Amino acid sequence: MNRRMKKNNLFLLTVLLLIGTAFMIPKADSTYTYNSNADGTITITGYQLNEETVQIPETIDGKTVSGIADKAFQYKDVKSVTIPASVKSIGNQAFQYCAKLTTVTFAGEGLTAIGKDAFAKCGALTTVALPATLASVGDGAFSGIKSLTLSYTGLTAEFGKDVFKDTTLKEVTLKQSSTLYAYVEKTAKKLTYAGPYFENLEQKVNVGNTLTLELKNATEPVVWSSSKEIVATVENGVVTGVKAGTAKITAATSGERLVVTVTVNNLKISSKKATITVGYSTTLTVQNASAVTWSSSNKKVATVNKKGKVTGKKTGKATITAKVGNASYKCSVTVKANSIKLPSYSKNAYHYSGGAMGFSSIKKTAKGYQVKGHFINGTSNKVQYIKNIVITVKDGKKVLAKKYIGTLKLNTPSHRTKAITINFTGSQVKKKVDLRNAVVTVTTSGGRYYYETTRTIEVPVNQ
Repeated sequence: MNRRMKKNNLFLLTVLLLIGTAFMIPKADSTYTYNSNADGTITITGYQLNEETVQIPETIDGKTVSGIADKAFQYKDVKSVTIPASVKSIGNQAFQYCAKLTTVTFAGEGLTAIGKDAFAKCGALTTVALPATLASVGDGAFSGIKSLTLSYTGLTAEFGKDVFKDTTLKEVTLKQSSTLYAYVEKTAKKLTYAGPYFENLEQKVNVGNTLTLELKNATEPVVWSSSKEIVATVENGVVTGVKAGTAKITAATSGERLVVTVTVNNLKISSKKATITVGYSTTLTVQNASAVTWSSSNKKVATVNKKGKVTGKKTGKATITAKVGNASYKCSVTVKANSIKLPSYSKNAYHYSGGAMGFSSIKKTAKGYQVKGHFINGTSNKVQYIKNIVITVKDGKKVLAKKYIGTLKLNTPSHRTKAITINFTGSQVKKKVDLRNAVVTVTTSGGRYYYETTRTIEVPVNQ
C-alpha cells in the first residue's frame, strides 16, 4: 500500500470515528420523550432525567413544544418547573404526586388548559401564578396541597369541581370580577385584588332608602347600571330602593364589569290599625327599617316617641306615621276610655222574697275606680239602707279594689230598683290596670237590710 493510499484511509477512518462519536453524545433533547402533533408541534410525554430543576424548552428538535401529556411528570422528584408560553395545555395527572415540587413558573402568557388532577397531591407546592390566557382548569387540579399562594389576573377561565379540595389557600390574588372569585371567596385566608373591587357583593336597601356603593381601587371612570330599575336605580354608585325585589347593579370600567346583587326590602309597619286605652301604650315597628321618623296627627289623643311607642292621652282617633327615607307608613289608632261593660244584670231578674245587687260597668277615674250598677228590692217592704257591706273588684284572682261600706243608703220601695255608684279611692285601690284587657268581676259580701219599720231582717246580698 503506497503512502497516498495510507493517508486517504487514515482520513476516512478519522471521519468515521468522528461521526460515530457524534451519535454517542446525548443531545439535550433526549431529556424528554414526545409525540408529534398534526399541526407540526409536539407534546411531551415523559421526562428521562432525575433533575430537581426542570426548564421545559420552547422547542425540541426544531419543533415547538405545545403540550404536556397525561402523567408526563407523575411521581417525579422535581422541585421546580418552568413552563414556556408555547405550551397550550397540561394533561390530566401531568404532575400528580410530585411530592417535592414547590414552585411552578409559567414563563409568559399562552397556556389555555390545565387537566384533571394535574398538580394534585403536590403537597409541597407553595406558589402558582396562573396565566391570564387560561381558559379551563380541570377537576381537582390543585387538590391536596398544604399551603398555596395563588394568583390569577384573567377573568373567564372555567374551573371544574373540587379544584382546591383539601388545599389551604394561604393567599389568593385575583380580579374580583373573575370566575376564580366564586371558588375562593369563602376558603382563601386572604384575598388581594388586582384591580377595582367591592367590600361586599351582596347588599340590602329598604324601599325609599339609598345605599352608596364604593368601588375601591378604581382608576378609570365607572359606568353604573341596574338590571331592574323598577326595583332599584343607581346613579354614580348611589342605589335607591324603589320596590321589593332583587336587582344586579353593575360597575363597568374599560377592562372589568363588577356586579353587586342588591336586595330591596319592602318595609311594613307592624300594625295598620290599633286600639289602645287612655293612659296605656303600644309599640309600633317598621320591619327591616334602621332609621324611622315617627309622628302623630293628633297629639292630644295619642303621642308617639322616637322608638315608636304610642301612648293614649284621651278618647278619639289619631294617625301615627312612620317615615323611612321617602316612604311613609301609617297606622290608624283609636284611643278608648279605661272602662268596660260588665255582664248585663236584668232589672226584672229578682225574687219577691229578697233583694239583689248587680253591677253593669267599671271605669278608671283620676282617683281610682268607679263602679255602677243597681239594687233590686224584691221584698214587700221599702229598703232604707244596707249596713256593713264589702264590695270587691278583681282581675281574675288579683284584687284591684276593695271597699267596706258601713251604710249604703237606698230608700228603694218594694219591687223597685235603685241605681247605685261606688267609688274606690286612696287605700281602697289595690292595683291599677288596663280594664279593657282585664277579666273583671265585682262581688259583694256581708250586709244587712234596714226597712222603713224599726224591725231589721238580715238578708244575703246576692249578685
